[in-house]
Amino acid sequence: SRREGSVDRLVRSAREFGAFRVSYHGISSEELRSLVRESGRVFGVLEGRDTGFRRSVVGNRDEIVWVRSWKERMEWAREYIGPERYRCFSEEMENVADKLEGIARKLGQIMVENSRRQTDKRIQRGESVLSVYRYNHENVTEQSPPLPKEKTEEMLRYTLSLHLPAKNCEFRVNSGKGPLSFHADPDTILVTFGRQLEEWSSGEFKCRQGEIIYHPDAYGSPTSFS
Repeated sequence: SRREGSVDRLVRSAREFGAFRVSYHGISSEELRSLVRESGRVFGVLEGRDTGFRRSVVGNRDEIVWVRSWKERMEWAREYIGPERYRCFSEEMENVADKLEGIARKLGQIMVENSRRQTDKRIQRGESVLSVYRYNHENVTEQSPPLPKEKTEEMLRYTLSLHLPAKNCEFRVNSGKGPLSFHADPDTILVTFGRQLEEWSSGEFKCRQGEIIYHPDAYGSPTSFS
């Protein structure tokens, strides 16, 4: 909704915390379940194989990265996981990706329209990257070493980051006022800002990293997705 009150609250949260929530985003629970189902099948095919299409990010989380311009990699993935499974997976990914891109464009427009900085300079828009994460609740105690500062900076070179959980979860943000937690569910998208928006706004909208936290005791299944 673009109602004035909701936009004011969104922008206020953006300035104060570098993060905000979006409810009733238009991605249905069935669409999300379908993506989780197909992603689970692909993770199953790639399990235990160093393919390059699947990579471990932290101790209890695996990732599939989807970038439309990676034609050779996508073709390789189709051959590797099988044409039919790839078709089902790509259809679900593209459906959700299209909707997330539309939401990101609207949110970016809101940030620009409500920024205190009046300028004709545009935010340089890069290519969208969609990641599906699988969280293994049996390995929640595993810790990965922190990434080098250079790698962390490289990962922050984006404008907006949209986080869509598949189950109820906690979302933690390292805000300038200390750690901040949001409750989130599949009807909620959590939004954080990257370095590009921070630089464009001269620091009005701060770059923040956010993380989805699943509490395994709440679920009977050994894995969750986002």
